[in-house]
Amino acid sequence: MMVRRWGKVVASGAALGSLMVFAPSAHAQEHVSTVEVTQERGTALSCHGTSGGRSVAVSLYSNSAFGNFASVAVEGPGSQAPLYTGDAQPDRLFGDHTVNAVIPLTRSSVGGPAGRAVVVGTLRAAARPTDVHETLQDGGYLIETTGTRQELAATVRAVLLGQAVPLTCADSFRFDLEVRRTLVQPTAHTR
Repeated sequence: MMVRRWGKVVASGAALGSLMVFAPSAHAQEHVSTVEVTQERGTALSCHGTSGGRSVAVSLYSNSAFGNFASVAVEGPGSQAPLYTGDAQPDRLFGDHTVNAVIPLTRSSVGGPAGRAVVVGTLRAAARPTDVHETLQDGGYLIETTGTRQELAATVRAVLLGQAVPLTCADSFRFDLEVRRTLVQPTAHTR
């Protein structure tokens, strides 16, 4: 499932939650409410760069509840589709102030391995944490998010296909959130 937060799409796991509550209502049509609550802490970076006529996009996402995800796409000049892509779910992406990811690359048109992308860099707080409170609907769930988000300054580069590519990470932040997902499904009324 993909969840939209703060105007960006971030990956979210399918196995949700640590707390489930069932509360039937007493209306003519009964409803079963399921509430799933997760504590989610992590870091997200969305970075882009250009080198030798190639455009590089890197996304790194770490979430204490759902794990780590790293992806890269490399496009050539004027191309409509990526020439190389890669993704990985490494055990670790971020240290206290560091970025370190290794992502295997595949040739998009013909498949097969094409080496790897190594993403390295540093992170530092760019602002104080700000409060987050957001409510939205996604996939039949009412999702309420509360906690904090802290903008980061990232100095990151990717080494791939024999070239170092400096990256600009316009969307970089840490988060510490409680996410409450409520699903309400109508059930058949029994007499």
